[in-house]
Amino acid sequence: MTASSHPVSGDPPVFPVLEEHTRDRIHALARARWPAGEIVVGALLSSVTNFVVPVSVHDEHGMARQVAKYPILGTSLVSLTNATRGSAEQLLAAQARYTARPDAAARVEATHLDLLRHHAAQPDRAITVPEVLACDGGVLITSAAGGGSVAKALLNHDPATLESVTAAMQHAASLAADPALRDALAATAGRRSNTITATLARKFGGAYAERYLAGLGTGWSDEADRVPLVREFARVVAAVRLAAPPAAPVGHVVFGDLKPEHILIDEHTRRQVWLDPCLHLGELAEDAAKLASRLALHAGLLSRTPHPDLPRILHTVVESAVEAYPPKWRRQARARLAVWWLGDVLNVLSTALSVPPDTPVPVPALTPTAARHAPSLLAWVARMLDAVADDPAGATDTLVSTAATLMPGQRR
Repeated sequence: MTASSHPVSGDPPVFPVLEEHTRDRIHALARARWPAGEIVVGALLSSVTNFVVPVSVHDEHGMARQVAKYPILGTSLVSLTNATRGSAEQLLAAQARYTARPDAAARVEATHLDLLRHHAAQPDRAITVPEVLACDGGVLITSAAGGGSVAKALLNHDPATLESVTAAMQHAASLAADPALRDALAATAGRRSNTITATLARKFGGAYAERYLAGLGTGWSDEADRVPLVREFARVVAAVRLAAPPAAPVGHVVFGDLKPEHILIDEHTRRQVWLDPCLHLGELAEDAAKLASRLALHAGLLSRTPHPDLPRILHTVVESAVEAYPPKWRRQARARLAVWWLGDVLNVLSTALSVPPDTPVPVPALTPTAARHAPSLLAWVARMLDAVADDPAGATDTLVSTAATLMPGQRR
């Protein structure tokens, strides 16, 4: 049997089996790493992607906190627990093969963290990343990172949010242009693609695309509303996937998952700690598109009133990225950034619509909120896609100016 087979009647629920397996694997690696310590594996942290848990180690030196991650098959927990990828038995058999691969997610992330610690997290640099403490058998354990996130600062209307985002884009531009980091990344054996475009292709162009699309919105609305929503979703996704202009030949190092919740600020040093790298060679506009998209979604869906600096914050993200391109490529970079921004909103929205309201997965607050506002968000993406077609060079300005006013969270 393969992991793509349908589960059969009588199979146990997937999530508790996978969670128990995950805890056993994490505890085993922690025990091997700290044989004299008392190991406590904590409650699951919110994530739609991986099993992530805090791990406490008590020994003669006191208590130390770590974070452990166990990706399964390099795919989201949501798709696994929706029984679209097979029974728990089938998934665990496939996972045993997956963890031995050089491109297994935990192994690749450990490599990326080590690269960033060597090239970016030096004393004279302004960012750091968690330290890899153990990585084996598909499990990654890192040091715990402290500090509040940029996402939290945005929701709290922290006046330093603009400064933090400006600094983050300066750091991203510095990484993008680092030739030593670029060469080191190119030499690594395993790399995984987590780009906005690749995620859209994986969801809507792969073997599970038809089943995935057909199930969107289940449990969130009745069939009379859900069917036309799915039809419109398919149309807009197809248009976004065709809309991006040709790539610019810049060869930037891209962090790959630059979200406001992945940027922590040390409250004492103000140094930034970046989480969950997915390094690859591409364009800085990819990082900017994801950061702008997630800032706008957090502000629009999770806050009753927008951060007063939101337009300036989004403008800073866009312009910082565009300025990293040679002048002749900047017009094209704006258009690509706009399309990637819209593609990321679709990725967030499709994930949200694939999560049943009663899911056992500990999803972040953004996920169910996006699902509840799916029609409005999808309509916004469609309108902005028309704006890209009408004026590619001015599309980012249109997205920035409308993101703070057209998101449904501002109309509650």
